[in-house]
Amino acid sequence: MTSRNYRSRLFPLLAAGALLAGITAGVNARQAQPPSPPATATPAPPAQAPAGQAEPRKVGVPVMVRGREVFRIYGAVGGIMAADRAEGVARRLDRIANDQSIRPQDLTVEHRETSSDFMLRGEVVGTVTDSDAGLIGQPRVEIADQLLIIIRRAIEETREEFSARALAVGAIVSAVATLVFLLLATIIVRVSRRVLNRLAERRDRRIGSLRIQRVELLSPERWHAILAGGVRFIRAAVFVALAVAWMQAVLNALPWTRPYARMTLIWLGAPLAYLWNGMLAIVPNLFFLAIIALAAAGLLRLIRLVFDGIKNGAIRFRGFEPEWSDSTYSLVRVLVVALAVVAAYPYIPGSGSPAFQGIGLVLGVLVSFSSTGTVANAVAGTILTYTGAFKAGDRVRIGDALGDVALKSLLATHVRTDRNEVIVIPNGVVLAGAIVNYTKLAAAHGTILHTSVTIGYDAPWRQVHELLLTAARRIELVRTDPKPFVLQTSLDDSYVSYDINVYTDRPERMLDIYSWLHASIQDAFNEAGVEILSPGYAALRDGNPTTIPKAHRPGGYDAPSFRVEARPPR
Repeated sequence: MTSRNYRSRLFPLLAAGALLAGITAGVNARQAQPPSPPATATPAPPAQAPAGQAEPRKVGVPVMVRGREVFRIYGAVGGIMAADRAEGVARRLDRIANDQSIRPQDLTVEHRETSSDFMLRGEVVGTVTDSDAGLIGQPRVEIADQLLIIIRRAIEETREEFSARALAVGAIVSAVATLVFLLLATIIVRVSRRVLNRLAERRDRRIGSLRIQRVELLSPERWHAILAGGVRFIRAAVFVALAVAWMQAVLNALPWTRPYARMTLIWLGAPLAYLWNGMLAIVPNLFFLAIIALAAAGLLRLIRLVFDGIKNGAIRFRGFEPEWSDSTYSLVRVLVVALAVVAAYPYIPGSGSPAFQGIGLVLGVLVSFSSTGTVANAVAGTILTYTGAFKAGDRVRIGDALGDVALKSLLATHVRTDRNEVIVIPNGVVLAGAIVNYTKLAAAHGTILHTSVTIGYDAPWRQVHELLLTAARRIELVRTDPKPFVLQTSLDDSYVSYDINVYTDRPERMLDIYSWLHASIQDAFNEAGVEILSPGYAALRDGNPTTIPKAHRPGGYDAPSFRVEARPPR
């Protein structure tokens, strides 16, 4: 992305920020609100506890004036809760700060027997009671004097924010912050683009790679992708940090937007502080989790390399077939991950909480109810793997599905038919039925393909045998060793059934071989003048010669004549 394109994306953000600042700056200060009933307020209590005792820290409710915390209120008085007291005090202080006719010195404190009252031109605007002092653990008079100083200082600081000098300084700070932001953004874009270009130039240069036997662990392309992704991530993180800093500087520069800047810091600071404290608390557990994760990942990578070597033939174990590697790796991976999860569970943040345990229980129940068929298929897939019923690429018949095994997974088997259809069969169904594997013995012994023809008794069986063998020898994918052979499978009433058997080491082409064999049989019989038919006979044999071949007929045999008998009419 060029610098110009980046600026075109950046300027809308800057314009939106300037528009927000302008709108906020155009809004007048809050109008004075009618006075609320007096409420008491107390400063922060000392963070000290009596010797030998651990006193819980009081949080309190902050009194916010223009986004800035002035002091905190800790208790309820006369049925008014601490939050309501803090809100009322904040409204009154805001009204006093916006009224230029009121001087900070006009606010005084009068100490009485049971309370200290804050007075403004004869009107009580706040009270500190003995109960407030008891919550703080300090004398009531001392607390009231401290609060008077704090309130007067807050009024003076609030009014100083709207002075001409402060407004001029704020405008200059906003302009300088914007220029610095644009300058740093331009520098970051150019530097990151240069780094990415250098990485792209060195992409084809071979770096030192780690290998185990024939397996490469780290390639230049992967190393380049990791480095480029890291550069882009750092660039995005720096841009986000710069944008937040620029927005804070601009909002904090002008008095109208300063409360929003302070509130933004509070909104961001509170969750960040919570996350930071929580992260510090779980840092030891994170070390344990990182070590367990790294150990599991490294072990899985090593196991994957070993099984890849077995699959490729680089590593051999007696009695372990290469086609078992993928399924065995899947089982071992599940076992390693399960052991890692068991080992890491005590160190997972929140693992001991009731909510975490409840979620785990619900997930366990759902998995238990929904995984019955999955577990059955996985067990069946494991059995099929180690029984060696078939492997990927074998020609099989599973039920009504005839085709090549396209994919053999732990849960299902994918069979691609000759019509280029993929049939997905669950391994539980595969294991429950019969499996015909045409490829398993094809390379060593050849797969036998056979087809039947029926020929009448008048055709000599030796001639039929020779014609069938001649037709078989004409097929290109039929093996000559072992030789084709013919079986006479039945002697029926009107014909003889002949079964021609051929060997092939290409069972995946069986449909083509059958088609070619049938066509070749037709050609061979037609050339010899032998009809391929199954004759039918009635019980009346008058005028029909015997179906025994001439060479086997008795000497002097003559076909019987056709007899006609005349019957008188009735």
